[in-house]
Amino acid sequence: MASLINADTTNGLKISSDTTGEVKIQSAGSDIVTVDNTGITMAAGKTIPAASLTGTLPAIDGSALTGIAGGFSNITAFTSSGNFDATGIDKVKVTVTGGGGGAGGSGDGGASGGAGATAIEIIDLSGVSGNVTVTIGTGGAGSTSGTGGTGGTSSFGAYCSATGGTGGGSNGADGGTGGTATGGDINISGGDGFSTVYAASLQHGGTGGASYWGGGGKGRSFYSPSQVGQDGKAYGSGGGAGLGSSAGGAGKAGIVIVEY
Repeated sequence: MASLINADTTNGLKISSDTTGEVKIQSAGSDIVTVDNTGITMAAGKTIPAASLTGTLPAIDGSALTGIAGGFSNITAFTSSGNFDATGIDKVKVTVTGGGGGAGGSGDGGASGGAGATAIEIIDLSGVSGNVTVTIGTGGAGSTSGTGGTGGTSSFGAYCSATGGTGGGSNGADGGTGGTATGGDINISGGDGFSTVYAASLQHGGTGGASYWGGGGKGRSFYSPSQVGQDGKAYGSGGGAGLGSSAGGAGKAGIVIVEY
């Protein structure tokens, strides 16, 4: 039993007490709120109407609050392979992009490279103490006389990965194929490369495949100051195709972004 302050429509206000150190405020015999030396506790299902709260609220110490999800306040970008120290970190959001493919080359111009894929995942690391291996896929090399190089695979530990785009072909072949992603909450394929248009009245190299981060390298035209294909621009994008015997552009290396 506690000290009770009860109000109802039959008996009006009734006060009873004991030595427990608690004070309970009731309505019609049902608890509304309990006050003791630890603070004030509302009974289950009972709330204070918002309209009853006026004035300035005191500062609240939230250090003991649990079960409340917060946003990410830090970010680390990996442009080369390394390790992410997960000690003391409960949750991360990772964005993993593979390397772009290089453009091919030949006497008639090659095709542009495909882009690396992207995996996006929110990962619970609360049980991990130590490093998570981060791998960055390199960009594929451009070629002057054959198929361009394939971009490398990027990954965040064994959680998720994204393959690189394949290299563009030569002698009128198709552009490179975009990479594929696995393990992410969202898996985004890389954009495909483009073939080179090579005709008497129109000669233009294909632009490199676009990645999650943006467009690939510029393809060259017959009237360009340089006919060497441009390297991939955005992380994971494909290299642009050159013309004639000029080299195709290299793909751009991938990237891994960790938010925590």
